[in-house]
Parts: sequence; structure tokens; C-alpha cells
Amino acid sequence: AHVIVAGFRGFGFSSGSPACLARLRSDGDAVVDVLPGLFAARGLPWPWQGGLTLYGTSLGSRVACYLAALRGEATFTGGLVLESAWCGSFAPGAKPLPEPPRHMALAAMGSNAMGDSRFGSRELSLASLKVGREAGRLLPIKPKGGTSQICYVRGSEDYLRAYTGKLLLFHGELDHVVPPEHAKRLFHAAESAKRRLVL
Repeated sequence: AHVIVAGFRGFGFSSGSPACLARLRSDGDAVVDVLPGLFAARGLPWPWQGGLTLYGTSLGSRVACYLAALRGEATFTGGLVLESAWCGSFAPGAKPLPEPPRHMALAAMGSNAMGDSRFGSRELSLASLKVGREAGRLLPIKPKGGTSQICYVRGSEDYLRAYTGKLLLFHGELDHVVPPEHAKRLFHAAESAKRRLVL
């Protein structure tokens, strides 16, 4: 078996400084773009005959959901595996993200005590609002209910709704950092995928 591991900039052995979620997605695109050359430089065939499987854990699951939905079925024919994945949607009427008990989030991840979501940020919420406002400015005809009904930042659940490949989700039932409800929501969002949830 061959494994390619890409870490976030500024974490682990990666150079650079940590980036916002939008940069993580573009970094994920960059990794996928260099795969053919990386394989060729090592004398490996492209596309890989056995199929590639995309794997994402915790924060990396957001990047994996993005890549699977937009580039997955052509590149990652082996499917998508998500471990301790974060759910999320900015679609109108989307439910808030399941949060761990506040004391657990503070102890395990150092979340601030100011009330921000453990799985989102004020920056991401403001970006989502900005997308809706900009769409409203550009559209000559306003949809009923406002532009936020059609223009919003996509989250992991939104991306998985478009995914039709193979999906394996696994999550610990006693996970105190990312509640297992995240995996359940992702499973339900991926209605078109050949999916399996293991808790």
C-alpha cells in the first residue's frame, strides 16, 4: 500500500503558519493538482490503477469533504473515509453544530470562554454573511426570501449532499472533543453516497 500524507501548513512537520479554513481548501486543491507529477517523479502510473482513497480526520475532514464533492469521483475512486469528522452547513435553516459540554471543549481544545462555537469562528460567520450581501448586490432580481437562500458558504454537510461515491464514517461514541452527532449528521447528508457509519 502507498500512502501520501499532507499536513496543514504550520502544523506537525509542515512549514508555514496556520491558515484560515478557506486557505486550507485551496491548499487541498494544490495537493490534488500536484499528484500526477508526484506519481510520475516516482515512476508510478497516473491515474493509480487501484484507485485512491481520500481520508480526513477532525479539521481535515472539512477539507476532505470539499475535495470529495468537487474532485472526488474523478480522482479518489477508492472513496472517502472520515474519522471524528466535523459536520456543518451555512444553508438557510441549518441546525447549529453539536457542541461538546463547555468544560470539555475548554479543557480539551482551549476554546475561548466568550461563547464562540468550538467548530466555527466569527470570521467564517462574517464571510458567509458577506457572500450573501455580495450576491444581493450582483443579482438583478432578488429571490424570494433573500439571496441567502441561494448563496451561502458551503459546509461539510452541503458538500456531502453532492457526493455519490463510497463513504466510510467512523467516530468514537465517547469522543469528548467532537460529539458523535457530527458523524450522524454527515451520514444523513450523504444520501447519494454508498455509505457506512461505524460508531
